[in-house]
Amino acid sequence: MTSPQQRASNRANAQKSSGPRSKEGKARSARNALKHGLAAPVALDNAIAWHIASLARSFVGDQDPNSLIWIYARQIAEAELDLVRIRQARVKAWNQQAAEWTSPPGRSLPDERGIQTYRTLSSLLARIDRYERRALSRRRTAIKALDTALQALKGNHSSE
Repeated sequence: MTSPQQRASNRANAQKSSGPRSKEGKARSARNALKHGLAAPVALDNAIAWHIASLARSFVGDQDPNSLIWIYARQIAEAELDLVRIRQARVKAWNQQAAEWTSPPGRSLPDERGIQTYRTLSSLLARIDRYERRALSRRRTAIKALDTALQALKGNHSSE
């Protein structure tokens, strides 16, 4: 049974961790995920749509675009192209922070500025890593689903 102290502590923690409540806070929070463009689905970018279809076709050939096999192949392609964007964002983050770490000739980088730059990079890379883990998970799930669908298709053809 939860003690009154524990309940009070839980309430206090919930107040701190329930997310933004004001309109401004919610708007800022909504923009956070789009800061690097990694939260936006890759399929919404018309310039990339052709690459998705081409990559999916390379996985499964000319399948009916409405078939499960094609849908899974598209999901794999989308996740793969997300991984490319994520890795590009990581390189960009490193390059931007490296530029800040570089000080003019004859001057050393102040310790405080270097520490802040490191903290910024560390936080940014942690967020990028979360996007990467999600994309890897989506790709792994789609690959398993595609394998299952292909095995089922093989089973149907072998029984005929």
